[in-house]
Amino acid sequence: MRFVLGIVVALATVLPAPASAAAPGPSEISRFLASQGFAALKLTKLPTGHEVIDAVINGQAGSFVLDSGAGATVVRHDRLAKFGITAAAGAQQGAGAGGNIAITSHPIGSLVLAGRAVPLKQVYSTNLDSVVARLKAATGTEIDGVIGQDILSGFAAIINIGSSELYLKLPAR
Repeated sequence: MRFVLGIVVALATVLPAPASAAAPGPSEISRFLASQGFAALKLTKLPTGHEVIDAVINGQAGSFVLDSGAGATVVRHDRLAKFGITAAAGAQQGAGAGGNIAITSHPIGSLVLAGRAVPLKQVYSTNLDSVVARLKAATGTEIDGVIGQDILSGFAAIINIGSSELYLKLPAR
């Protein structure tokens, strides 16, 4: 048995390791996804690892963190006026990491993410003060809200963490 084990060890040190297929480069991934109808949207990586995207709601620019755990896109309750979003009557109950939260839905006229129009008709609002404060303390970046699953699932999102890109399958321009 020792003899066989010795041969295996000797061969392993002499023979080259099998060649592994090289991972496709970012440009190859971008080209392939573009051929499949995906738009590449640039993200900004914060020191905490969070990804932030530029968003324009109703013609007003803001900064939103990508949150795959959020069920919907949410604007901070104190930023509704900034985006020209009128207050809606009747809050619903939602669930957050800290428990139940009051969340309100609001119609919007337009949403543009990283320069690309996204056909979303409503956003939600809630108090994001603790999230905003923690993220600002850790990174110096203040966000206006979160991009959630209504966009990520609704437009077949693919997130490339390595290149800080979000790919969405958006309707043709």
